[in-house]
Order: sequence, then structure tokens, then C-alpha cells
Amino acid sequence: MDIIFLPFTDIQQNFYSTESREGLKAMKKQCLEPLLQSIPYLMTRIYAEQHLPMNERNNARHIIEMVKNSFIESMRKKNWIDEPKRELIEKVEQININVGYPDWLMDDKNLENFHINLNYTIQEKRKNDTLTLLQYYSNVQELKMLHLLSQIGERVNKSHFWDPLPLHVGATYDYVGHIISTFIFCLKYFCLHFFKNSQLAIPMGLLQPPFYEDDRPFYLNYASLGSFFGHEMGHSVTPRYSEFDQLLPPWNMNILKDYLFKAQCFVSQYTNYYDKEADLHLDGTRTFEEDMSDLAGIQAAYYAYQEAAKRLAMTNGTNLPGQSSSSMTTQRIQELPEFSIDMLFFISFAQKWCRFSTHVQTRMRISKSVHSPGKYRVNGALSNLDIFAKAFNCPIGSAMNPAKRCESW
Repeated sequence: MDIIFLPFTDIQQNFYSTESREGLKAMKKQCLEPLLQSIPYLMTRIYAEQHLPMNERNNARHIIEMVKNSFIESMRKKNWIDEPKRELIEKVEQININVGYPDWLMDDKNLENFHINLNYTIQEKRKNDTLTLLQYYSNVQELKMLHLLSQIGERVNKSHFWDPLPLHVGATYDYVGHIISTFIFCLKYFCLHFFKNSQLAIPMGLLQPPFYEDDRPFYLNYASLGSFFGHEMGHSVTPRYSEFDQLLPPWNMNILKDYLFKAQCFVSQYTNYYDKEADLHLDGTRTFEEDMSDLAGIQAAYYAYQEAAKRLAMTNGTNLPGQSSSSMTTQRIQELPEFSIDMLFFISFAQKWCRFSTHVQTRMRISKSVHSPGKYRVNGALSNLDIFAKAFNCPIGSAMNPAKRCESW
């Protein structure tokens, strides 16, 4: 820590205190974040060995596969997308699912080969030398660039090419032609070749409470982690455009009209929400794609959990593939006897969006973000589900059981 000069940290302290009132981050965090960015896979290996055993990773993968199947079944029942339905379902079926971390990460030889160009040793007597550490950091960046350059003209091994990085908290869908690297400077046809098949990444940072916990009742994980995945599935079938604003197959203008008709329901619903603290109405024209995916996600997760419960009943309570014995229970939580399993499922979904924000932050999100604030992501999606209204006995015509509901995928 000798190389971090006090005048510099004083300037940082003043800056961060003015910007966010949080002040300078703890020294541990200041040191950790550059490591996560520069050598993410080495850091992931260390974390995974301690916090994500292979059986827990497999359990999470099983939930995701169940939600994927549920999403596909829901698509098959949609009449308004009859024309492109087969192509859209095939697109979902072909998505590569990455859970936790790349498969090669636990193989010492593969991990060594991935970092083979990072051949830089710091002499003991120069460990606190500023120039030496800068040279090391430069070498790390060179390794990342060489790795990307080596893939030009080659079919990319997507298990090596993760975005977001494995310790990130969040899930992303990489659609066809989308460039997920910040550095690739190849021609567009190279990038299209690279990303011919879409992928969906569930990073290891997401496989922790409140999103996932291996030894809690499985329906809670379906609600939190499963709905996250289902949300990204919704993005996979959303209409996309080329760089020339041409609608990409299998969509055409006729089918797009039906989609926009469904989307208008969400635009109206969310624009009608008014946040008192922020003194603003939401803008459904900006958020409707995310709002539609929120509904698709919780809907797919619910029916996946229902299917898992049926399979559990058929096996007389024995373990299902990819599930731990402690999590496979359809019993209520003893400490919360007033809540049914369905109610707990929806509470688990809502809990992941529970957070504190100032009215300024809420105004900023409403004004700038494509995502609605958490409160409205919960209430907006759940009010469109009759299964939620039945679980909580919401009166017909109430805010959470409206006469008119919006429909997603």
C-alpha cells in the first residue's frame, strides 16, 4: 500500500464525498476491484472453490433448464405469434446457457493455457515500486487484447468469452450480432460470425442470496433466480433491427403490428404509474421491453416451479436430478405459517427488487433508465398474473387484480 500516496487519496476522498456522500471506498475494495477487472478468471477460480461447489452449480443449471422449457411451452400457446413461432422457439432452444463460470475454469491446465501470455514476475525487492506495478498492469491488459485478437477469423469458443464476467451480479442475453467486447475492432462480418449463436450468462455473482441459496426451499430459487433467467429469455425473442434499421428475421412488419399492439398495453399501464416521492409519471414508451420481459420471466418461473413440484410428488419426495435433498420441499416455511407456498414464491420474486433509493435516484431512473424502479417492476408484473391475484385473494378490479391485463410471451 506504500505506492498509494496520501495526497492522492485525500483528493479522492473529497471527490467521492461531494459526488455521492459515500466517501472513499475501503482500501480492501480499492485493491479488489482492479483485480476483478484485470484477472477475473483467476479471481473467479479462487471464489468458486470456496463458495460454489459443483453440485450447487448443477442445481442452479437445472432450475434454468426448467425455466427455459417453461418459457418454450408458453410460447407454443401464444396465438398472436403463430407465423414466426417456430423460428422463435428454435432460437430459444439454441441459446447457449452459461452458469456460474466457464466449464474449463476448474481444469488447471486450461486455466494455465488461458493465461499463458501472462508471464511476468515481480522481484521481491521491487514489489512496492510504482513503475513495476504499472508494467504488470500493462501486461495484464496486453493479455486481454491478445486473447481477443487471436479469435479473429476463428469460430469463437463461447465458454471462454463471457460477458458479463463471472463475478458480476446480473444476467445478460447476447443477441445475434451484438458485440459484447469493448475492444474488438474486427469488421462487422467477423463479429456476426463470432456471435452466430446467442448465449445467456448467469454469472456466479448472481448465485447468492437473495437470488439463490442451495439449501432453501426450491420454489424460492425458482422465483428469484428463475425469473431472472426468464426475463432474459424474453429479450431473446424481442424484435431486433440491423444497423440499417431493417427488421431482422423472423419478424416482419405484419407481425410487428401485433407485437406493438401487445406492447401498447404495457406502455399505458406503466405510464399510468405515478411516483409521489419523485413527483413523476413513469415513461412506458422507454421501459416496455423490460416490462414485458419481467412478466415473461415470472410467468415462466412460476410454471417451471409448478412442474418441479409435480415431479417431486411423483417421486414421493426423493431427489430430482440437479436438486439437493434439503431444498426439495413443498412444505411451508414454519416461521411464516400465514403464507402459502404460492405466496412465498411471489414474495421471493419481490424481495430481489427490495432496495432503498432517494427521491433523486428514483427521478433519475424514471427519467433515464430503460428499467422501471423496482417497486413498479414487482407490482406491474404481478398485477398481470391471475395466479398472483388468486394466491393473495385480491378483489376483482383492485390495483393488483385489474379487469384488463397485459400479455407477454
